[in-house]
Amino acid sequence: MIYELRVYSVVPNRRKALYDRFANGAIALLKKHGFQIVDMWEPTDGQEKFIYLLAWEDANAREKGWHDFRFDPDWQKLKTESEAEGMILTKMEHYLLHSAPFFQK
Repeated sequence: MIYELRVYSVVPNRRKALYDRFANGAIALLKKHGFQIVDMWEPTDGQEKFIYLLAWEDANAREKGWHDFRFDPDWQKLKTESEAEGMILTKMEHYLLHSAPFFQK
């Protein structure tokens, strides 16, 4: 199992548009393409960030999932519509993670 931590920097005053995009289709599309969403967070200190964690069986599942998602016509339509009033994100970061060898749950 590998994990993918995604950190999005949100354009000021565009958080609602991002949240609407997730709530109104992106979450369902992610699940459709095999994404295992562990959780989603927002900072408690008001930073314009959105953070979520995905779990993948392996690198191949991740590669296929992202490929299929990006080329899904429903995603392309949702992205275009949600950005009709301007971009939503200024930066996207992602980190591929695995458990540290010394940590035991």
